[in-house]
Amino acid sequence: MTWNVGGYLVLTVLATDNISSSSKQFSARFCSSGDTSCVEFTIHNVTRRESGPVICSLQGEYGSKTAQLYVQDSAVSEQFQLEPLHSTVLQGSDVQFKATVQGILQVMTWNVGGYLVLTVLATGNISSSSKQFSARFCSSGDTSSVEFTIHNVTRRESGPVICSVQGEYGSKTAQLYVQEPNYQDEMSRRVRTQISVVDAAGQRQGQANAGYVPEGQTSVELSDSGFFQANGSNILEMPDVVNSNQVGNDYSSAYNTVDKSGFRKHRHATIV
Repeated sequence: MTWNVGGYLVLTVLATDNISSSSKQFSARFCSSGDTSCVEFTIHNVTRRESGPVICSLQGEYGSKTAQLYVQDSAVSEQFQLEPLHSTVLQGSDVQFKATVQGILQVMTWNVGGYLVLTVLATGNISSSSKQFSARFCSSGDTSSVEFTIHNVTRRESGPVICSVQGEYGSKTAQLYVQEPNYQDEMSRRVRTQISVVDAAGQRQGQANAGYVPEGQTSVELSDSGFFQANGSNILEMPDVVNSNQVGNDYSSAYNTVDKSGFRKHRHATIV
């Protein structure tokens, strides 16, 4: 009896109970002592190289029988992780994916939109096709992780994002969905950006307009400070000392009105 795996003769069994194997990976034994009609053939530590036909042949008229061996990469899926596998972002934003490898990382590549855009080497060297794609490499013991970022995402990047690791790890695929921002989303994004800038500066603060007088208020008194104060009110108003022909030049960004009392009201409109 002969056994062929991957196109190679790997083991021979004789009726005299002699068993000859090409390596320790393949072994065989008779099902029971003295019974040569039953043979148990074992492949130890199966790899993808053994995937395919396993052929047992008998001398004479018996011929051969073929079994199919399928080797799955279940151990690889535990050693190579990619997250998130699905990501939906707005156009113009940044999106990040993280790949983790248990073992020795030699070469990792990232493909976006059908193109190779970034390569990471075990030495920590990172090569990118453009500034739109960047990565951060981190290694601790026998674990390596890479944080891959796509900046300023466009609809061209929508689709599969493929991370491949050299060796038996294979590749993992994440799906990226890019949406067009609507008016409300865009306004919200701009407001958040402006608030962040103001908070970071820490100096831009609103101030009350001490010179504002409510509509219809005409009774005023001159205070020692030179301001006019409305009767019954603690609101001050500065008298109009600007010539009417200067208003267009000096106060072009403000809205000016003159009421019956002869005082000019000066208002600013702030739009966010």
